[in-house]
Amino acid sequence: MAHDDRLIGIVETSRWGRPSASLILYAGHPPTAGTIRGLGHACVGRFWQGVALRLIERGEAPEVESLGAESGVFFASGGQQPIEALAEALMPYLTDAEAVTALVREADAVGFDFHDDCGP
Repeated sequence: MAHDDRLIGIVETSRWGRPSASLILYAGHPPTAGTIRGLGHACVGRFWQGVALRLIERGEAPEVESLGAESGVFFASGGQQPIEALAEALMPYLTDAEAVTALVREADAVGFDFHDDCGP
């Protein structure tokens, strides 16, 4: 699934003279926001940082150079291909209530902390 530019922005940048990219996700209003809140989590940047970390742990997204969150924004930076792959890996959880529900329930069951200060 390709990423949706309305939900995730990717900006091509340069770090120390080499090409890289940054991913920006404004976290508060994806189609799955109500589902996320209903699962007891906050739809904030830290939640989406946790989703990215969980996907990386499960081998469903590549590692990138950096992940971060500030208030309602999640961001990542790294090479163009890993950032594009991370954006694609995140899309189902932004748009599909069943996908985000399954991910959150699985993560909560194993004690994964989304660091959104809301989980079990």
